[in-house]
Amino acid sequence: MVLSRLTRDSWLLISTLPRLISSARLRRSVEHVFQQFFAAARGFFGAILIIFDRFWHQGAISGMREWVPTIELASFPIEEQEAIWNLNLALSSLNNYLKDFQAALALFDFCESQCQALQERREPIPRNWLMPWQFIAGRDGAMTIFHFGKTIESIKESGFFGCPTLKAKIDHAQLRIGAKLFRQWFRDFERVRHSVAHAAELQKNQESRKRNSMRGASMQNVLVGRNFQNTHGGRILSYEIGQTTMTRLKRTQDQFFAPFKEFDQFSEFYQSPPAP
Repeated sequence: MVLSRLTRDSWLLISTLPRLISSARLRRSVEHVFQQFFAAARGFFGAILIIFDRFWHQGAISGMREWVPTIELASFPIEEQEAIWNLNLALSSLNNYLKDFQAALALFDFCESQCQALQERREPIPRNWLMPWQFIAGRDGAMTIFHFGKTIESIKESGFFGCPTLKAKIDHAQLRIGAKLFRQWFRDFERVRHSVAHAAELQKNQESRKRNSMRGASMQNVLVGRNFQNTHGGRILSYEIGQTTMTRLKRTQDQFFAPFKEFDQFSEFYQSPPAP
């Protein structure tokens, strides 16, 4: 009985639908809604396709098969396996942060290409979302470089605690070279991160603004080309959100991964890391 009533009600709704939408005003409203929906959908999926294309060519998606060392636990004493497992996590995190920076760079490049296309067509740039997305990419890139650097430090300084057998076999000179390269390329990575993570605190009052400005000028999340800039501690701090930064992070990662190749249980299934 309930099913019969539902069927009857559904049929009544379907039969009256043509009369409901026969009104020209209602039809125009429906058409307008659908036009807005499909315009938004085209923009959304267009952005996804561009970012996907960027990821594919730079290796963030095709690079899922990129070599990331996974040290075989069974090759070492059981009392060392938990420490080695933690080291594996740190090595995997290093690669994840690299891909996070790729994502930030892809977002920035997408916004840059959209701005250029709008300028060429002499159309207004939507400052309420397109430009703010670039600043989101800039802030996230600064945080990601910091996490990448701290992961390097943890691997080098404490990654071998509890696994003396592995520690004795690793070429630590290569790890030192990787850490030196990172410090050389990203000297202020900690202060750059602090200027982003504590932006409100640095500007909380007149004294704080004066202390963190440079010659009376304070900068907060400023883009000069591809340089993301902030003032902190009386200095202008910046990093480039561009391919050079991406290449340097990748170079540092590969330098850190190289000593672990002979202990990796899956290396034959992946690309070998480039020679340091």
